[in-house]
Amino acid sequence: TVPTADVTKFLTTSFIPVRHIKEAPAGGADSALTNQWAVQGNAVDGAIYNMKITNAGTGYTSAPTITISGNGSSATATATVSGGAITGITMTNVGSGYRHATVTITGGGGSNAAPISRSVMDYWLGEKYARQ
Repeated sequence: TVPTADVTKFLTTSFIPVRHIKEAPAGGADSALTNQWAVQGNAVDGAIYNMKITNAGTGYTSAPTITISGNGSSATATATVSGGAITGITMTNVGSGYRHATVTITGGGGSNAAPISRSVMDYWLGEKYARQ
């Protein structure tokens, strides 16, 4: 269930909710809680786990270079091209410490591609859940 205070946050494309559980769920707890505990224990603060392609571009003859810049470090990605368009972006290193990032696509012979990157920990590291 989404808390009432969070409902309007789903109206923006920059919100990814991540809850923070303070202690391990008891034995026999709901699988959603145990899965959350596992994710929380393995997640990297400010990591970029995926990118959504908002415009696949045209004319690509080879995979372009994906450059990620922002206030974090070490995130890297590779692009997959098919039929002249970018069909996928795979994170090769999720990096850490990102609160914002800019993704630049260069080379590969094409143009007009546009991905959006998101740090899955932004909400947890934001004001509401800052470093609990």
